[in-house]
Amino acid sequence: MKNISHVHFGRVGKRYEEADFDRILMALEEATGQTFSAEEHRRMAHGADEIDLVNSGLEETMIVRGRSR
Repeated sequence: MKNISHVHFGRVGKRYEEADFDRILMALEEATGQTFSAEEHRRMAHGADEIDLVNSGLEETMIVRGRSR
């Protein structure tokens, strides 16, 4: 797929992640018969921000390099 709109991949992944979390939360609500408040739902379904992805990548780099020493 060409990235004609120049969308950062972190944003694409975040939307997918949020939709996935939303489906999980809805399945939990259906299975338990209980519902989450709008604030709980928003907080739990919120995907990673770009800064979270960058920090995660930096952390992984430091861990991997630390093991190789």
